[in-house]
Parts: sequence; C-alpha cells; structure tokens
Amino acid sequence: LTATKLLKSGDGDVLVSMGSTGASMASAVLVLGLMDGLDRPCIGGPFLGLAPRTVLVDMGSNMDCRPAMLLDFAALGVVFARSFLEIPDPKVGLLSVGEEAAKGNRQVQETHQLFRESRLNFIGSVEGMDFFTQRADVIVCDGFVGNILMKFTEGLGSALFSFLQTQLSSRLEPGEVGA
Repeated sequence: LTATKLLKSGDGDVLVSMGSTGASMASAVLVLGLMDGLDRPCIGGPFLGLAPRTVLVDMGSNMDCRPAMLLDFAALGVVFARSFLEIPDPKVGLLSVGEEAAKGNRQVQETHQLFRESRLNFIGSVEGMDFFTQRADVIVCDGFVGNILMKFTEGLGSALFSFLQTQLSSRLEPGEVGA
C-alpha cells in the first residue's frame, strides 16, 4: 500500500511487487483507480524472456472472465505493445485449443466473435505454440489459463536447465558447469 501511494504522489516511477498478486492488484485499484471504461484490472506483459515481444494478458488476476473483460484486456495489451514494444499495429490473438473459430469453450467462442467485431487487429485464435512463432503480438486469455501457462513455463525452464546441466556435466571438465 505504501509503495502504491508513493507512485500516486509522484515520488515513485514504477511499482514492482514480489508479494501477493491479489494484494498488489487491490492496492492499485484502491489507490490509483481504474482507467475509464475498465471493469477490472489485469496483469500482463512480455511472456517471460522466451518471447519478449509477445504480450500475454491476463497472467493471473482474473480467474473467470466475461468476453467483454477479455476485450478490455486485449485493448490494454495493444496499448502496452504500442507504447513499450513500439509495435505500431499489434496483432491480437485469442488463446484457444485450435485456430478455428468454433474451437474452445463457450467463453472463447463468444470472445472470438466480440474480437472479430472490434477495431482490434484481430488475427483469430492462436494456440500455445504461437507464443514462439511471432504470429501474434498480444495474446489474450483469462487469468486462470494465463497463470497456469506462465508457471508451467517457469517450471519447465527450471527442469530443462537441471536436465541439461546433468547431461552436460559428464562431458565437461570439473568446475565448468554452472560457472
């Protein structure tokens, strides 16, 4: 709460928290408020270091979203991509289980229709592999899926590092691994 107040007063330029996501989001909403037209805040940004020019929204603050909320999140992702990644007309994809508009659960299907009718540069549904294909600049999902995806990727990275370290240690001189 104190850091958020410092940001609002202009005594801080940015806020980074390693604490509770829920507490950070609540503090931001209570102290800073929401932008006009937004019902809920979301967490987003570049998808780890693996796809630094692909923005993922939401990464975990909203577990169950209406299609209109996902449209708001897409708009926020577009503004982020334009402002911080300098992508003039970001391509927006909706994370689903297939590229076809009829695939996905009801939430995804209804959101797909809403995105198609919007003024976003909507390229359609994308799959998890598309984080690494540069097919979309902004990928939108609810926080339930986004948080699982982010944490799975973090865990996979750690497991892969340990696996490679073990596999390579037998081929390197003692002391070279992890140096």
